[in-house]
Amino acid sequence: MHTAVSDNSPAAVRPEIVRDRAVFLAIAATGIALWIASIGYWGLLHDARLYSMQALARLQPELLGHDLYLRFGSQDRFTLFSPLYSATIAQIGLEPAAALLTFLSQLAFFTAAAFVARRLLPTRLALLSIALLTAIPIEYGPGNMFHAVEPFITPRMAAEALTLAALAATLSKKPVLVAVFLIAGLLLHPLMAMAGAGVIFAMTIALPRPRLAAMLGIAAIVVLALLALVPALHLDEAWRTAILDRMGYVFLAKWSVESWARTCVPLVTLGVALITLPPSRARSMAMAAMLTGLAGLLLTAYGADFLRITLIVQSQPWRWLWVTNTVMIVLLPLIFSACWERGHAGRATLAALVAMWLFRYDAYCTVLMPVALGLALFSGSPASHTRAMRMLWFGLLAVVAFGVAWSVANNVLFSSAINPAPGIATPVGMFRGVAEDGLAPAAALLMVWLIASHGGRTARTAVAILTCAIGACLLPFAFREWTTVRFGKPLVDAYGTWRAHIPVGTEVLWMEDPIAAWVLLQRPLFLSVDQTGSVLFSRAAAVEMERRDAVLTKYLPEAHFMMPKVHVPAKGHSTLERACSSGEIRFIATRIDLGPPALEQAPAGTKLFRGVRLYQCNGSNG
Repeated sequence: MHTAVSDNSPAAVRPEIVRDRAVFLAIAATGIALWIASIGYWGLLHDARLYSMQALARLQPELLGHDLYLRFGSQDRFTLFSPLYSATIAQIGLEPAAALLTFLSQLAFFTAAAFVARRLLPTRLALLSIALLTAIPIEYGPGNMFHAVEPFITPRMAAEALTLAALAATLSKKPVLVAVFLIAGLLLHPLMAMAGAGVIFAMTIALPRPRLAAMLGIAAIVVLALLALVPALHLDEAWRTAILDRMGYVFLAKWSVESWARTCVPLVTLGVALITLPPSRARSMAMAAMLTGLAGLLLTAYGADFLRITLIVQSQPWRWLWVTNTVMIVLLPLIFSACWERGHAGRATLAALVAMWLFRYDAYCTVLMPVALGLALFSGSPASHTRAMRMLWFGLLAVVAFGVAWSVANNVLFSSAINPAPGIATPVGMFRGVAEDGLAPAAALLMVWLIASHGGRTARTAVAILTCAIGACLLPFAFREWTTVRFGKPLVDAYGTWRAHIPVGTEVLWMEDPIAAWVLLQRPLFLSVDQTGSVLFSRAAAVEMERRDAVLTKYLPEAHFMMPKVHVPAKGHSTLERACSSGEIRFIATRIDLGPPALEQAPAGTKLFRGVRLYQCNGSNG
């Protein structure tokens, strides 16, 4: 007598388990490798400089507490991040603290996103979507300045991670956890966490009760209009002019056509998701994320650009786009799978989406947006399987091929300007140079996933071993990058003679990377580009910084950088006598030869800031 083997017997299940383990191992290893090679850690660059200075000022208020950036009020008053950062610095030092908190923030972001993906997608697609977050840059806003996952320390990533955790708790119907995570995110960075509040509002109120949501929206429009009538809440022209000069991106009217095109790409992708996905939690999340992004843009246009309400300008609701773009990438495997199953028109939709992404840095990607949406609508009809649709699919594949060639050419052409991290290994730096737009990492990830999911046993095993080996080879590079210290104790001590000349609390005009002055000289700065971030949060700061730049325009034009149409640099050669005649500058650190012998030179044997000289006004030089 023969007994049939059940589909659920160990003999039938074991091959499936082995295959799933191979897929998991290959995708996880690829994701980690891309995390190291594509994102990594840049050190104290970009906004990390300001957040680090704020934390140092808490530890040494007598040295940096009166810096121009903090004197009139800054974003530091809206977050609990600085106390946490300063406490970590006190324990392990500045640069190790920055690296540790950045690593934990990135890890928390990917972990929270994994919980969201697991509640929206099948297990295998959820794993792929998390790996995609390491491959595709989560850009939002104008230019190429803002990313959800950042390679330097800011409170934004930690707040985003807590926000995603709140969304996962919302999907799991755990209101207490929703409140805990969302409040924690708001305490770290309210601008970023408000995006999560918008998604939760959309899922729990706007979608089930659209009339109530519409009434609340109308009420908000009326309230904002009334608030704009209060002069104290309104942005005056002088303050607005200063903000436009330094942070014009907070107003949508200053966004370029290319920025608008790139902003619309994720929104269109979510629009395709609404058309192609069946009613489900994933579809509801797509709708909520899209509504949140659109609401942020509309609130910015109405409250900031039109009404010029100070609080709306400062809160920058357009930043809610980070959650729109993150959710879109999480749902991307499900969207592509749904399009693939809807016949030739669905596959043509998929090709149009890919082409749109490849050309997203150029305005003409907008041509592909109605094509993608139209094909998605058409893909549900019987005509989706016609010969004409098949030919259209092939035609769009040709556009994709051209887009790949275009992307590769641009990446190779501009690769030398991509990687600012000091000391990064050449192979990793070269990869980052050609991977900025996400094409190379996404292509590598897709290839691994296809082999691991659909290849034979030998192929699955080989790709799992290969990806693990690549990840292991990258670990030494990652360790070096994450543990690099630019401002070690020997370098700080070497600038002790500089500090001896400069009284505590005295401002220095430092014409190099400002974090160096805050760390090496431990003195406040007279004026730098980074400090002008406070013009958004204080009118007094905006007026004072504009005044100081006008002084530099007249007495030291090389240090001037604000109001180019108003502050016209004075002619003539810059000298120490001329710079000091302003009566406001006491110490100047610059590579420019100002005439007399310098008070100090960059310490011998140090490569960092070689050629920088320290000059003193109303004192002896040389």
